[in-house]
Amino acid sequence: MADVVAAHLAKFADHLRVGKGASPHTVRNYLSDLRQWAAHFKQLGVPSLSALTAEHVRAFLGARDDAEATTLQRKLAALRTFLEFVALEGLVDRDVSKAIPSPKRRRKLPRVLTEEQAAVLTAEVVDDATPARDQALLEVLYCCGLRAAETAGLDWSDVDWAQSQLKVRQGKGGKDRIVPLIASVAEALKKLQAEGGGAAAGPVFRNFRGTRLTTRSIQKIVVAQASLRGLEGQATPHTLRHSFATHLLGNGANLRAIQELLGHSSLSTTQRYTHLDQKALCDEYDRSHPLAKTKK
Repeated sequence: MADVVAAHLAKFADHLRVGKGASPHTVRNYLSDLRQWAAHFKQLGVPSLSALTAEHVRAFLGARDDAEATTLQRKLAALRTFLEFVALEGLVDRDVSKAIPSPKRRRKLPRVLTEEQAAVLTAEVVDDATPARDQALLEVLYCCGLRAAETAGLDWSDVDWAQSQLKVRQGKGGKDRIVPLIASVAEALKKLQAEGGGAAAGPVFRNFRGTRLTTRSIQKIVVAQASLRGLEGQATPHTLRHSFATHLLGNGANLRAIQELLGHSSLSTTQRYTHLDQKALCDEYDRSHPLAKTKK
């Protein structure tokens, strides 16, 4: 069965890109997930895709019960999408995708920095430990709210200096969007561009070989810079994106506007940030509840 999966990965990748509008990051993750599934099913002795059962899938999930629920959700989504694809292509005699169970998703509130911590993390530091690239990277992640994969995918052609905007290409779900480029971010990017000889094309964020940074490298840079600034273990690219949204909301930004800036397809995804601003929630309660007002 592993051979069947391997034989159709390239065509499935095209299906994801063209048919589903999936980002390169999603395609890469799905293919990696499917290789893991194939190895697992081979180990269990599953003879064919049509022979898959919920028990086979649960065995895979049970061996990874320490993984994040979101990671397991993605792995299941990869398997379901592939099974639907091979059924449509007539490569199996029945579609078993509907028999695949879903793990119960443990909802966790995203971790965020305080506004003071975010200011410390993005404050300009001129030393050898914080090159212009890393400074610009921190600014883009926090001030623009980009995902790590979106940040890695930025090209200089996506920077609109005249309109003070960044074009985020092929975000999650394959959608493009525009985000504002505030003065501090523009200044950090101009310093980075000047350091690179004034390049007007190619990746914004590069490694020492001159090639595009990976999401893993971006993660390492953020963690290292947080540690250097006294915030060890408190910041990741996700943390900065969550902080971006939470701080906007706490300072009065409209939830729909935050949805557009984050590139969320559903407002319900953005609404989780309303649970994070507890002080604003308490203030709203004090202003609005009749007994809270009378007992002050």
